[in-house]
Amino acid sequence: MAKMNKEGNLMKKFFSVLLALLLVFGATTAMATSVEELGRALTKEELESIRPANFGNKAISYIAPYSAGGAADLVGRKLAAIAGEKYGVNVVVENVVGGSGTVGLMTVLTARPDGHTVGIINAAMLGMKIQGNLDLDLDTGITLLTKEVEDVLGIFVKADGDVNTWEKFADKVKNNPAGTVQMGLAGTYSANHASVLEIAEHLTGDKNAFNIPIYGGAARSIQEIIGGFCDATICKPADCINQLINGEVVCIAYVAENRVPAFPDVPTVKEFLPDAKMWGDPFYLATYLVTTPGVDEATANYLTQLFISCAMDEEFQQMANESGFIAQDFPTGDGLKEIIGGFYNDLIAMNGIFE
Repeated sequence: MAKMNKEGNLMKKFFSVLLALLLVFGATTAMATSVEELGRALTKEELESIRPANFGNKAISYIAPYSAGGAADLVGRKLAAIAGEKYGVNVVVENVVGGSGTVGLMTVLTARPDGHTVGIINAAMLGMKIQGNLDLDLDTGITLLTKEVEDVLGIFVKADGDVNTWEKFADKVKNNPAGTVQMGLAGTYSANHASVLEIAEHLTGDKNAFNIPIYGGAARSIQEIIGGFCDATICKPADCINQLINGEVVCIAYVAENRVPAFPDVPTVKEFLPDAKMWGDPFYLATYLVTTPGVDEATANYLTQLFISCAMDEEFQQMANESGFIAQDFPTGDGLKEIIGGFYNDLIAMNGIFE
């Protein structure tokens, strides 16, 4: 009997040790499926290990809320390509345009909450909320995933035009009646729009110094400039990357606090107008990846880890560097909510310039 008790106690100890090892192994495995913990992109196997069992194999729709060929479209398609090639995840980009991006955003927010629809939110859309044109509760009406990229705004002009340097541009604005110089925009109540008004105010003392035709998209603005129908536009480098490479347009200054690492030889507006607010700075040009409200935590985490891993991929980083994007910081959770809160409060201040 004593021998049996001794063997029973040994068995209990064995199973206790085994259980402890399993718990440690389980914790280690959990740690190994987080980009934040690993400091690198997940492998295909690591990502698959956190894929919810009920997620299914249906394609993920990535809603690009602007026209094809623009910055949002470029980023979405590169992420989709890497998701398919590296992780075997089918991501389909759909361009749903209108309402300064809010039509695409609402497509995401009203989708079935199964995690198969993702999209972006940015300053232009939050500006629409501030203006009362977007009904969105940032606490309950959206599922935030991570920051996607930061961008920057620049003043782009025709390469062989009459305002192809900052000095020529500034002289034409200051030495002609208000409305002479046309500054085309994709839309209103955005960082682009605020930048135009801020530059006009600090160049001339009149924020309405520019004639501002609205073209509904950066691609149209660029074509109007190349055709000689518009003097300049404020947009992102990625919006006109092909025309930049081809030498059809040039950037005379970036609307940023500091020079852009990808374009170190191009000055900033801050260098010429030190008291002006740089609404085109990368902080205000951040794009945040979102999905439908009500998506469960495990699915939201899977999507977050998937898209961060794609953004950390060497191919995406190369595209980002060539296009002037910054894709190096990917906050999540409470840290992301805090950033969005500060971002939104700054945009409320920006909204005052439109009055």
